[in-house]
Amino acid sequence: MWQAVYAFTGAAARTSGQERSQGSIAPGKLADLTIFDRDLFAVPAEELLETKIAATIVDGVFRHRTL
Repeated sequence: MWQAVYAFTGAAARTSGQERSQGSIAPGKLADLTIFDRDLFAVPAEELLETKIAATIVDGVFRHRTL
């Protein structure tokens, strides 16, 4: 799971030359996040396909929220 998440975050930012502003949660970086309804690192693999998006944040503003 760590490799998959990194591939879509840190690695994607690095390969596009945007690691200073994207790819991880840190002060000064863009606040674009997806919040899931469960911990992707703790859920059994057979339950991953049941995971739902609970919220999305784009540029620090909630754009979608089911909370």
